[in-house]
Amino acid sequence: MIAQIGGALNDNLFRSALLILISYELMAPGNNQSVATIALLSNRALILFLLPMILLSSIAGQLADSLDKSLMMQKNKIVEILICLLATIAFALDTLLLMYLILFLLGAQSAMFGLNKYAYLPQILPHQMILKGDALVAAGTFTATTLGSLLGVLLATLERFWFVVRPRHDIYRLNRLRGHSCPAKGCYGSTTVKF
Repeated sequence: MIAQIGGALNDNLFRSALLILISYELMAPGNNQSVATIALLSNRALILFLLPMILLSSIAGQLADSLDKSLMMQKNKIVEILICLLATIAFALDTLLLMYLILFLLGAQSAMFGLNKYAYLPQILPHQMILKGDALVAAGTFTATTLGSLLGVLLATLERFWFVVRPRHDIYRLNRLRGHSCPAKGCYGSTTVKF
């Protein structure tokens, strides 16, 4: 649960901060970008974040049904940390293309983690508690998404990029600790993935 909330908070913090930074950079004095161009680049960022979720959901579902969910979540959090390090470099270098790549990678990581968390709940909760567990995860995700979006905007308006990067590192450390605490449950089904 904490790993999911941390991931949703992190993803939306980065996405919001990036959208604000794109808009701010393009509207800076001396930059002759039109409002339509700024809107296009902002929408492109949102599409790059959501596209992997659309493309990878079926694969993620098959993997969630066939592999050890605890191990998948742990590896997913390691990938999230690596993406965080790449995001730090992107913010430091102020490279828009690298930031777009990171948004795509965050979307892919979210797609792989999202279905896995729901497949894991029936293994750790009694049957009568699954609905409540799903509701709790959904409420936590919605709250983290909203909070991440607000924090991303707030932190992006500060002078230094470190204010955006530092909270994300703290979130990653917490996610990593929580990801390793998921008890292992056996795998179910085959490991054949159909594309």
